[in-house]
Amino acid sequence: MDMFNTGDKVELKNGGAAVIKRFLGQGGQGAVYEVEYEGMPYALKWYLPEYLKKIDQKSFYNNILSNIDSGPPADEFLWPVSISEYSENSFGYIMNIRPDNYKSFTSVLNATSKIKSLKTQLCIAEKICKAFQKLHSLGYSYQDINDGNFFVDTNDGGVLICDNDNVAPCGVWMGMAGKDRYMAPEVVMGKKHAGMESDLYSLAVVLFMLLFIAHPLEGRLIHSCPCITIKLVRRFYAEHPVFVMDPKDQSNRPVMGIDNNIISRWPCYPKAIQNLFIRSFTDGLHDASYRVRENEWIDCIDKMIDSIVVCPMCGGEQFYNNPQNSENYFHCEDCGSKIRKPFIFSFGSKKKCLNLGSEIYSGEIEGVEGGIVGEVIESVKHKGLWGLKNLSDDIWKARFTNGKEKEYEKGRTVPLFKDTEIIMENKTIRIEM
Repeated sequence: MDMFNTGDKVELKNGGAAVIKRFLGQGGQGAVYEVEYEGMPYALKWYLPEYLKKIDQKSFYNNILSNIDSGPPADEFLWPVSISEYSENSFGYIMNIRPDNYKSFTSVLNATSKIKSLKTQLCIAEKICKAFQKLHSLGYSYQDINDGNFFVDTNDGGVLICDNDNVAPCGVWMGMAGKDRYMAPEVVMGKKHAGMESDLYSLAVVLFMLLFIAHPLEGRLIHSCPCITIKLVRRFYAEHPVFVMDPKDQSNRPVMGIDNNIISRWPCYPKAIQNLFIRSFTDGLHDASYRVRENEWIDCIDKMIDSIVVCPMCGGEQFYNNPQNSENYFHCEDCGSKIRKPFIFSFGSKKKCLNLGSEIYSGEIEGVEGGIVGEVIESVKHKGLWGLKNLSDDIWKARFTNGKEKEYEKGRTVPLFKDTEIIMENKTIRIEM
C-alpha cells in the first residue's frame, strides 16, 4: 500500500521535513520510501497502523528515539537518523539509504546475486560477526536476525544491516519474536523472549546459510513432508530440530539432488568451523551456554581467510592444510593442476598463505588495525619469482639463508624464498613454505 505521494512532506521530531521521492517497497511492518532530507537522500520506513496496534507503541517509539541519541554501534548498521512526529495513527524514521552496489542477502540465497569469491564470502561473514559483536558489547540485542536484514557488496565484501528498530538494551523486549527458520527454539516455544542468546543462534543460522546456501536444519526430515504446516515448522525448527550434519544423529542428512550445496561444500571446509556449526546446532539448540560467540567465529574465519590458496591455472580457491609430504606442490581441488606450496607469512601464531596480490596489513603485525604495508607481486623479468613489495614508510631488513642481509626502502621488493626473515615495524617475520 502506497501511503504517500511524491512530494509529500513528513515532519521530523528534530526539525525539518523529509520529502517523499519514490516508493521502494513494503514488508510486514511498514513501507519504505526514498526521501530527501536537508539536501541528502535517505530511506524512510513508515509503519503500518495495523502493525503498531499489536505492540506497545509508546515504548517502541521511545526506544527508537533513544537509539537515535546513542548513535550506531558500527558503520555496518543503517541506523535510525531521525524519527517523525505521529501522523495518521502512525510514524516512521529515516536512515541512510543503501548504495546500489549492495545486494540483498536474500538475492544471494536465491542465486540472483553471486558473491565474487570465497574470500569475499568469508569477509562478509566476518564483518557480520564484528558488527554484532560491537552491538552486544554495548549491551544491546538485535532480536530479529534473519536473511532480510542484510545487504552485501558481492565484490568487496561490504555489509549493511537494516531494520534496526527492534534493537534494544538487553533484557528489554520490543515485542518481536523473529522470522520462521531463524528464531531460536526457546523463542518459538514461547519459553523466552528474543534477546542476546537468541541473537547468537540466529547469527549461526545466517552464517551457515551464507557459507552453504542452505539451512542447517533442512534435510531428509523436511523433504519427506509433502506440505510444511505451522505444526511441522514448530516440530522441525523448535521441538525436535536435527542438524543436517549432526555426528550422532543421521536422520536429517542432506538429500542428493536437493541439498547439493551442503553435500559438496561441507567436506571442503576446515574442521574448526565444522565443529563450531556442530556445537551451534546440537548442544546449542537447547542450551544457550553452548552457542558460539562472535569472537570465536571471527577468530576461526580469520584463520580460514589466511589459509586460502588460489590456483594459478583456473583461479579456483581452496583451503590449504599444509600437506606433510616431501613434494613442493599439491593438487588443485577444482582442475587437478599441480600448485606450488604457498609461501606462508609467519609471525607468532599468525600464518597467512601468500597469493599474487596478497596484501599485508600493519594490524597483522602490530595487533591493531592499520593500513597496507606490503603486497605480493611477481617479477616482470623472471616469471614465477615472487616478492613482497614494501608499501610502508619504514625501511625493511631481509635476512636470507645464505647469511646475507639487505635493506629495502619503500617501493622496493624483497624476493620470497623459504626461511627468509624480514624485519618490519621492529618485528621479525619469517617466510615459510
